[in-house]
Amino acid sequence: MNIAAQHSLMTKTICDFEDKSPLGLVNVQILDAKKGTMSNSNGEIEIMLKSSQGVKISAMGYESVTISYHVLVLRDTIFLKREILELDELKVYSTRMSANDIVRMAMGKTTKLSNGKPYAMKAFYRHYCSENDIYGRLIEAALDLSDNKGHKKKFNEPNEKIGVQVNQIRRSFDFTENFDEHDPISIYSTMKYDVYSYTSFLHFYPEDFNFQLVDTTFYDNALVWVISYQYEKQKEKSLQKDLLKCKGWLYIRANDFGILEVKEEQNYMQESEYETHSYDLAWNVKYQELEGRYYLKYLSEEGQNRDILKNTAHEEVSNKDHAFKVEMMISDIQLNDITKLETKEPTKDYLDGLKFEAKFWEDYLVIQNSPLQKKVVEDLEKRAALNSQFEK
Repeated sequence: MNIAAQHSLMTKTICDFEDKSPLGLVNVQILDAKKGTMSNSNGEIEIMLKSSQGVKISAMGYESVTISYHVLVLRDTIFLKREILELDELKVYSTRMSANDIVRMAMGKTTKLSNGKPYAMKAFYRHYCSENDIYGRLIEAALDLSDNKGHKKKFNEPNEKIGVQVNQIRRSFDFTENFDEHDPISIYSTMKYDVYSYTSFLHFYPEDFNFQLVDTTFYDNALVWVISYQYEKQKEKSLQKDLLKCKGWLYIRANDFGILEVKEEQNYMQESEYETHSYDLAWNVKYQELEGRYYLKYLSEEGQNRDILKNTAHEEVSNKDHAFKVEMMISDIQLNDITKLETKEPTKDYLDGLKFEAKFWEDYLVIQNSPLQKKVVEDLEKRAALNSQFEK
């Protein structure tokens, strides 16, 4: 590779320094720019850099590193060292604040630590579904998003302030059959987990969630509190039972109470004499800090629904399942000279009318860095060639 080139496309792997294992979902920020990427599950990144630029690489529990273009171009693998926690010096567990206090403080600062003015984002969206462990639906899209009202106050739903423009789409035919509750594209239902933007039960009822300070780690050379929570709600009637369980984790920076990440898992079951409905749901939202403000970086939501029907002899006569996963990665933030998008989440007819452009996807760095799982491709290819699906 020509080091003197004005810009270069680089493919690198990020690994743990000690055991050499790849590190997934590591944040890679281009210096002097409000864009970047994240490593895929194999620790791989693809990134376009000018010779005047460099990158900052950050991961939870690891020392952040800054690497110039001229050094990065010579390395195939980037190793991150684990951050060492010095308990005596930091006195981590001597804080007088309870876990409830920390969460209340962090939730109270979400408005102050986020951008109060409108701004824009570019995002990559991926959504796939399976039934009986066979993948039958896929959507991948390149999006423009505009937060038209910023974070001066909390909103109830993303459709109250987020404008959406789907620029390019790759999709499969939808071969799933068990449930017909699909949204054409699930942008808003995934963005709703953003605690900086939208009201959450975590804001109002911390005493119901049994918050516990369970660990400490580091991110970008700052101490991070790891706080777990759990919640259980059960209703029992004469003819049916309802049980909802959830557990989650918050990662909160100690220096400014900024929330870096939230993860939650839910399990629900509704059971009567002849029918059982259950679902498992997990969601994850990660943030990046730019100029002292926190912005979305990554969101995911995945789950599985199951319906079981029995006859009067209590024999199983029907068993349906439907699993899904949605991922969104923010690749660029624009703070100035933005164009507010007034369009909302598009309809199925609009998406069906978009023309597939192969050249766009060949050059799209995010999808190069985040290839589909082999089984997703194999299962869909058995139904119809992916090329024919994408050219629809």
